[in-house]
Amino acid sequence: MRALSTFLGLAFLLLLELCTANGQGALWVRKMRTVFARLDSNHDNRLTRKDFLALGVHIIRCCKLDSMQRMNQIMMMESDAWDKFFAGPGTPRSVQERGISERQFVDAMRREMQSPETSKNLRNMYHFVFGYMDHDQDGMLTFTEYADMPRCSGVPDAFIQANFDTLDTDADGVIQEAEFIEAAKQYYTTNDESNRYNHVLYGPLVN
Repeated sequence: MRALSTFLGLAFLLLLELCTANGQGALWVRKMRTVFARLDSNHDNRLTRKDFLALGVHIIRCCKLDSMQRMNQIMMMESDAWDKFFAGPGTPRSVQERGISERQFVDAMRREMQSPETSKNLRNMYHFVFGYMDHDQDGMLTFTEYADMPRCSGVPDAFIQANFDTLDTDADGVIQEAEFIEAAKQYYTTNDESNRYNHVLYGPLVN
């Protein structure tokens, strides 16, 4: 029995090491749980298509978008994201109707992070996000442009300024698209407690 316990313990440690090596240790799980909490618009501990569409409406309002084309693009992006990651072919009917739990969300994100397309998918997604935050479409975010979204969500200005400074890695007073995308990549793919981007994209991590 002791030998079996020792074996299982070693197996668990090996699994933990593999997960950590792939950026999917305990900290990574907390980050994904934080994303889940931010997406769960009605706080019912389930994610559904309605939550994703509610996020689209929130983005349109916070970023003060008035172009019907851009509004439609955002709503389509949110709908497509739900279909691609959580409701594709073969998805159980229960998921389509009741949505997914936090655990199911984390598992889905873990599978996505293991895909060879991860880097490209993150780059494409946050290129689009950057685009609708960049009001004047000059390829960079001023503090005012960046602050609209978190301020609309109730984040204190002091916290917004700190996040802006973290994203502005070359301290030139604006956030370049490359800086923004790099932050997203590191948020989703690292398990490093000291990573500067751990609290930037979605605020303080859940416990």
